[in-house]
Amino acid sequence: MHQYVNSETRAPSALVVINVALGVALLSLVAWSNGLHGLFYGPGSALGPQVLVLPRMRYEYGVLFVKAAVGATVV
Repeated sequence: MHQYVNSETRAPSALVVINVALGVALLSLVAWSNGLHGLFYGPGSALGPQVLVLPRMRYEYGVLFVKAAVGATVV
């Protein structure tokens, strides 16, 4: 985002790429392991009524989801 806003043409440093990759990997791991801790999606997450014969998911967002969403908007 910083590069886009400031019109930088240089590639990001290796440290930036590693930090972003680690963040994505950590959030993916937390979301995939949600069944063990329930901190990313709450117990109210379930399939909702179908819309145009397509299944819809209803999510109850947990504490870690909110922290990740707020952290993504700050960066």
